[in-house]
Amino acid sequence: MEEPLRIHKFKVVLTRKDGEGKLEGGDSIREGKDHANRAKTFTKEFKLEAVQLVQSSKKPLAQIARDLGIADSTLHHWRKLFADQGEHAFPGSGHQMPQEEEIRRLTREVEVLRQERDMLKKALGIFSRSQL
Repeated sequence: MEEPLRIHKFKVVLTRKDGEGKLEGGDSIREGKDHANRAKTFTKEFKLEAVQLVQSSKKPLAQIARDLGIADSTLHHWRKLFADQGEHAFPGSGHQMPQEEEIRRLTREVEVLRQERDMLKKALGIFSRSQL
């Protein structure tokens, strides 16, 4: 018999020594067969606050990452994205940068135009055969 999935909730709260900065984050950990295949997802706010904590804290990045329960490479990647793109760094799924959105729109338009062209070619072939 297959073992059921168990879901555990946890919450991480970091506070700077001077009491000024506070970061809260949480996630669910699922136990079971598919746990290894699932990637954790974090909100844009969590990522921004984590990056801001790295920038304002005297703790090493690796320590902050451990405290948050994420890989230090993940936090380093978030910090790099934030440095490159600022507030637009974490658009989330379904939300794209304006350039990506334009590329996607143009790609769809090209596909529609190709389909229209192909239909016109077929129609031309059909009409030219009937006139012979």
